[in-house]
Amino acid sequence: MPLQFITAPTGDRLVVLSEADYMRLIAAIDGVSSIGTASRNGTHEAGSILHYTAPEAADRLRVSEITLARWRCTKRGPLYIKSGGRVLYREADLLEYENKNARKGTRPER
Repeated sequence: MPLQFITAPTGDRLVVLSEADYMRLIAAIDGVSSIGTASRNGTHEAGSILHYTAPEAADRLRVSEITLARWRCTKRGPLYIKSGGRVLYREADLLEYENKNARKGTRPER
């Protein structure tokens, strides 16, 4: 059966699949993600994120991307790596930064 397309209200073309084709597609996607390769969002088969992009790290730390960039320039904040010109944050480094900045109260201990 040749592919059939319909046009969405936004003007995008959508493909129409039979239920059998849809199930084969889902099985193929599940087969690829279950062999331990990283998926598009950087998750591992165990479900933990290995690396965060700068916007993702900023969201996780609840700061702006500009604050994160300022921290990099002033050598503050979590450790980061550069890969192909991209700034990436390892999950372990974000956890270490969060743990280092954990506080029990606002007053210094005596």
